Amino acid sequence: MMSLETGKIGRQADGAVVARSGDTIVYSTACYQKEESEVDFTPLRVDYFARFSAAGKTIGSFSKRDSRGDDHEILVARLIDRPIRPIIDEGWRFDTQILTWVLSFDHAHPPEPLAICAASAALAISDIPLVRPIAGVEVGLINGSFVINPPKSHASSSELSLILAGTTEDILMIEGAAQFLTEDQLLAAIDVGHQAIRQICAAIETFAQQVGKAKKTELLHQLPTSLVDEMDALFGAALMKALATHDKQRRGIAVSAIEADIEQRFAVTSPSRRRPDEPPLSRMDIECLDGEASVLGDEEPVSEPETDDTVITDDAASAKDIVASVSSTSDEDEASEIVHPPHRFSSAKPLPTVSTGYEAMEVKKAIKKLMGRKLRDLVQSTGRRADGRRIDEVRPLSMETSWLPGTHGSALFTRGETQAIATATLGGESMAAFTETLDGATNRRFYLQYRFPPSSVGEVGRVGGAVSRREVGHGNLAERALLPVIPDVNVFPYTIRGESLITESSGSSSMASVCGVCLAMLDAGVPLQRSIAGIAMGMLLPDDNRVDHGGNKVTDAAAPIILTDILGLEDALGSMDFKVAGDESGITAFQLDVKCTGLRLSTLRSALLQAKQGRIHILRQMQHHLAQPRALNVRVPKLKRFMVPTETLGKIIGPRGRTIQSLMETYAVEDIHVDDSGAIQIIANDQSKVDAVERAILELIGDSASSSAGSSGSSIGGSSSKSGSDPDGRGSSFDGEQRGGTGLPRRVVDKGPPPEVGMIYRQCPITGVQPFGVFVEITPGHEGLVHISELGLRRIASMEEEGYAVGQLMDVKYVGVNDRGQRRLSRRAVLLADSSVSNP
Repeated sequence: MMSLETGKIGRQADGAVVARSGDTIVYSTACYQKEESEVDFTPLRVDYFARFSAAGKTIGSFSKRDSRGDDHEILVARLIDRPIRPIIDEGWRFDTQILTWVLSFDHAHPPEPLAICAASAALAISDIPLVRPIAGVEVGLINGSFVINPPKSHASSSELSLILAGTTEDILMIEGAAQFLTEDQLLAAIDVGHQAIRQICAAIETFAQQVGKAKKTELLHQLPTSLVDEMDALFGAALMKALATHDKQRRGIAVSAIEADIEQRFAVTSPSRRRPDEPPLSRMDIECLDGEASVLGDEEPVSEPETDDTVITDDAASAKDIVASVSSTSDEDEASEIVHPPHRFSSAKPLPTVSTGYEAMEVKKAIKKLMGRKLRDLVQSTGRRADGRRIDEVRPLSMETSWLPGTHGSALFTRGETQAIATATLGGESMAAFTETLDGATNRRFYLQYRFPPSSVGEVGRVGGAVSRREVGHGNLAERALLPVIPDVNVFPYTIRGESLITESSGSSSMASVCGVCLAMLDAGVPLQRSIAGIAMGMLLPDDNRVDHGGNKVTDAAAPIILTDILGLEDALGSMDFKVAGDESGITAFQLDVKCTGLRLSTLRSALLQAKQGRIHILRQMQHHLAQPRALNVRVPKLKRFMVPTETLGKIIGPRGRTIQSLMETYAVEDIHVDDSGAIQIIANDQSKVDAVERAILELIGDSASSSAGSSGSSIGGSSSKSGSDPDGRGSSFDGEQRGGTGLPRRVVDKGPPPEVGMIYRQCPITGVQPFGVFVEITPGHEGLVHISELGLRRIASMEEEGYAVGQLMDVKYVGVNDRGQRRLSRRAVLLADSSVSNP
């Protein structure tokens, strides 16, 4: 059940909607700049903000301020952007921004699909021209049944996580991960999700009819229908010949020369900036402006962001201009091989100039449409693509492993003119990636980081600093593709960091990253359950606006052409980018973006079946190169993981963490990680040191380990018995603090029962005073920290001013254990509880 509301909040925005599902509430706005931009695309920017206060939380950062866009927020912003961009009416040149905030989150109703619906509704009621509203849903597969918008708590039990967006008729975007679902199962999930989308779209349309504004369709820059045909008649044959050049660099130069000739042939005018309240220019007005072009000079070329994995770049523009243009829109997506170099590549003999009165942006847009038309003509007439391949053929593959000697695992994966250097690094728990979202904080044992430098497409640009949206999205997709084959922590306790550095790009570097990192992990010795490969599919649609020389419309009745392993050129000029990863038996990750008004389920079926053939072809090549994991690389640190009773964690850590620090220093190990569940992980470069620390820990906890080992259900890593020199069974402690700082083992005092979380303990002695708080013994042998912020009802500036001393008595409440297994105590909670009793 979803509700939409407008008119109460955000009344100055062009469109503002509050969407609600359960107690999850999302607020979305749509606004546009009232002065148009001199570009030939829709300049759109989408941002999503998940406020931690929505879940009654505060972010754990030092400033306690919500981030300016973490990875999860970027990924959701992309989910909103990609289906919305194609359905904004073509010819809209006004800077447009969609902002979405999560105001309330109930942990049951997911905010991501609700955000897509809210953004669509905000656009629908605004005066921004829209082809038709869209809607988004999430589809899960739980116990064999498809579930629409499943609760977050069911995510771990779902075999599918599918985010789907579309209109009442077509699919615009899908993204997600699966546990080796078949193509038929995925199509069935899409069909179920689309049924729900139809209902939501109908509701948004009704909502817009009731409260929406009149659309500013008079501001659209419609491309003259005859312009592409005029260009085709003069330059179509030469352009198709240039597109058939197999080498990417030579093809780019040849195509760019023809583009320059077209621009020279069709005299262009400099468009004036127009406000929404100004009438559109007439053809006579434009012809009058034509004389000013020589005074104004050529306008600076602008890069064109498209949907996922497409950016039209311009060699004549500076890197700064390209970055600025892209960052002001939705995504920084993969650069294509379409370039517009300076006129040094133009024909030597100038063509006669004919004053047509077309705007520069109209000519640029028409050139791109003509290129798409001729690319389809090439495939239809010859059965071959720009690089000479058949439509279902994968580019030549090359793979090398173990070629970076200093890494734990490495692979160089090359597919045609797309290349990735992949590495795998293994480490302990401290190497895990920390992620904090509305659902809570998690440490990811496996994560994949993706980098796309400008040199990979022969360009210059800024590197370093913040990771781009595109890099976040592509890394996440590759990570989700490989996650189902990562071994369980009890089988392989290492944390795994995968990295992909793109060194060449001409189509689908994200899927090259999947293949490369998979090989790198096998090279490092990671016992993957199976190998995973990925492939990207494209599509060439018929030209619906083609006319013959007599002005009659020509109907291209041919079906869409599905392309396997697309080039950057086919990505830029085509209508679909469909990435699919998995193995022979099923799919693990997928992502679909379109640059048309949507796809039918039958088209998706054809693309999925063709993708499976290509995926299996790549898998067989990978398995031929490296079918099984190698022996664990000698450079990989030695690691051991075992379980201890949770009540012994404080003893292992020691007051202020000194016991565990002393163990690390004494045995020269890299890290000892203690988990709240009782899992201990030791990591070092020498196996003998790992074994020595394990023995020391088991001796430290003594009888507690032996008495609880049988009931814990997990191996402690060796037999545990009471020391012969310790007949009373109290054990010995390697306490780094020792109250005297000697670092020598001492006898542990008689221990009382383990303390209970939530209990108040009275008259407890202070055992240590530090600048950050005091340590208090709440029961014999059990200590905890009262942080300075929990000592009183008022703010304490300095511990020195309070006069706390060892031996003083204090009432405290045991509030829990932190992420290092240390007990957290609070005097403030006791004071509040006591005051509520005395003043009911």
